[in-house]
Amino acid sequence: MKISRHLLAGFTALSAMFVGSTLLPHEASAQEVRIVLAPPPPRVEVITVRPGPYHVWRPGVWVWHVEGRYVWHPGHWDVPPPGKSIWVRDEWVSYGGSWRFVPGHWRAVGEHIPSAIQRVVVAAAPPPPPVETIAVAPAGQAWIHGHWSWDGLQFVWVPGHFMAVPVGFTIWEPGHWFASGPHWFYASGYWR
Repeated sequence: MKISRHLLAGFTALSAMFVGSTLLPHEASAQEVRIVLAPPPPRVEVITVRPGPYHVWRPGVWVWHVEGRYVWHPGHWDVPPPGKSIWVRDEWVSYGGSWRFVPGHWRAVGEHIPSAIQRVVVAAAPPPPPVETIAVAPAGQAWIHGHWSWDGLQFVWVPGHFMAVPVGFTIWEPGHWFASGPHWFYASGYWR
């Protein structure tokens, strides 16, 4: 069987972008996710009318899909947890030869915001997730599970929220933490 150089080169490039295997959600903490392809620049988003006086805009972010590509997770309005009002956005950071996802989190006005590198190097395992009460999803929306985020000093819980389901997708696969050597990293959730 003859394989063209272009096909072989494309397959090699794709396999180099993602190292790891797809695991069941309860096995996810063991998954090593290394992405060597830099994320695209953020999309320009049209910020819709604020639905209420306490809502804060959370900008969109590229998330890594297990099929080996980035998928845009659009921005949305969210109500911060009590005592918090600033959203520190999700980021991709080049660290240790691959791109690492740093999940965003809420902070209070005046709180110091550590650098992305301080937020990507985590030496402790995250706590178990708390139980979230999920209401019935509005039409055309899905529940995005909450997650632990590392704020540079400690883990902070980012509550779940509803989000419009992007065209062509149906299910949100939640992100998860995984150990790599002495550190813990976060693998972004993705639509499928």
